[in-house]
Amino acid sequence: MNRLGGPPDQATEPELPHSVSGVLALRSNGLQPKSDGLAMASNLRAMASNLRAMASNLRAMASNLLVLRGVLEISPHSFTASGLTTITLPETTESIGDSAFEACRSLSEVRMSDCVSEIGEGAFAACSALVSLKLSRSVMKIGGSAFAGCSALSSLSIPDSVIHLGPSALENCTSLGRLTLPDSMVFISPSTFAGCTSLLSLTIPDSVLELGESAFEGCIALTDVRIPRHVREIEESVFAGCRALKSLTIPNSVSRIGVSAFAGCSSLTNLTLPNSITEIQTAAFAGCTSLTTLTIPDAVVKLGTSAFAGCSALTTLTISSPATRIGLAAFAGCSALGSLSIPKPPTQIDPSAFAGCPSLCLAALLDGSTER
Repeated sequence: MNRLGGPPDQATEPELPHSVSGVLALRSNGLQPKSDGLAMASNLRAMASNLRAMASNLRAMASNLLVLRGVLEISPHSFTASGLTTITLPETTESIGDSAFEACRSLSEVRMSDCVSEIGEGAFAACSALVSLKLSRSVMKIGGSAFAGCSALSSLSIPDSVIHLGPSALENCTSLGRLTLPDSMVFISPSTFAGCTSLLSLTIPDSVLELGESAFEGCIALTDVRIPRHVREIEESVFAGCRALKSLTIPNSVSRIGVSAFAGCSSLTNLTLPNSITEIQTAAFAGCTSLTTLTIPDAVVKLGTSAFAGCSALTTLTISSPATRIGLAAFAGCSALGSLSIPKPPTQIDPSAFAGCPSLCLAALLDGSTER
């Protein structure tokens, strides 16, 4: 296989000339020998030092990379932290190795041929000057952290050929505003888009079956989300800290909402939980401070610790099933909660479940009434 890259040859220190011809050679390059031998030796050592410095900076000086036709692979770490500004890949290049261009902080343009099928882990991570990127129409696999920390990346088109986006592939791409994922994807890896603080709009296709942990955590500009209709579980912290999220659609396929899945979604005003849900885990909706009304469906058998703790605007709560177990501090700190509807006392209510709810009359738990 033809490869580009690899460890650079070790620079060798030039030998100091000892002959008269060597001194004459120095004279022809503008260096005037002195009668003092120590001074001449000092000049020669300075020249040698300058040559070594020049050799070590050659990679940084080459800002434009044109890969020649015939190269099939860019080897791992080939140009890590180099001074490249533009890259042009030929039609023969099929893969880009791990960290091949990582931390090329001046890189602003990548011309990628349609033959590239794989982009390795961290391949373009921390390329903080890269603004836009058109991926190969043949790329199938994008490795973990491939574009993580590309803080200027505002435009990215993900082609239909992509079936795998690795963990943290686009984490902390803080300028990325809109994104449509292709129908070819079935799984969104953990932290894939975490920290994309400018992400306003997101289209997740119905082909997606699983959302990994923290997939969209900290996407503070995201305003609405539609969960794909075949997703069965919403994993831990998937949308945690999405504080602009106002609209949320959860399909009937979902049976479990994981730990802190929507914690800190402070703009969420209305939430409709489908009848398919059986478990809402610890702190799943904790700190959703704009949520005003809530109905817990019949199928829910467990509300985890602090599931809705700190939902300080919640005024009306309906628990539909007597089989629902209400865990430790499940509604603690819901200071505006004054209306509670429950058919019969649930099988288990933790004593601290409604701690810090001064407006709530707990007699409602005893007789099934709704009181203030």
